[in-house]
Amino acid sequence: AAPPRWMSTASGCGLAARRRQAGTSGLGLVEIWTMNRWFDTYPEAKAAALVLLLTLAAYWGVLGHGFTNYDDNVYVTENEPVRGGLSGAGLAWALTAVHESTWQPLTWLSYMLDVELYGLDPRGFHLTNLVLHLANTLLLLLVLRRMTGRLWRSAFVAGLFALHPLHV
Repeated sequence: AAPPRWMSTASGCGLAARRRQAGTSGLGLVEIWTMNRWFDTYPEAKAAALVLLLTLAAYWGVLGHGFTNYDDNVYVTENEPVRGGLSGAGLAWALTAVHESTWQPLTWLSYMLDVELYGLDPRGFHLTNLVLHLANTLLLLLVLRRMTGRLWRSAFVAGLFALHPLHV
């Protein structure tokens, strides 16, 4: 497959292609300069990358944690319909059950999908939550940018949303 246009020789990054062919790793000055040019051309990508990288740095450690004793037992580990994964009976239960005084079919279906994908490994559940949080942060950045026309103010607010301790 051809490399992306911004990595091609025509865009001034032939050195990167030669390094890849030679098996050399690492970024050289030419590659960094080319990435900066790309980010200068697409400032939204720079803002999104910055916010997403800060969010990943803040929450990456969650992948090493287990389930909590607060409510994970009620919602996941001791909940037989959720432990059964996605099934016809599980779908019917998720759409009709009022469990722990709440009706939340999308949450139940998400947990069932997590069980299908990861079993009862808490890292998978945390990974799903991290990916959803990153997607929501990016969506907020894009919506605010579209509504206000102010990229870096939008990035700041999206960063506050992403890193606020309420999300822990």
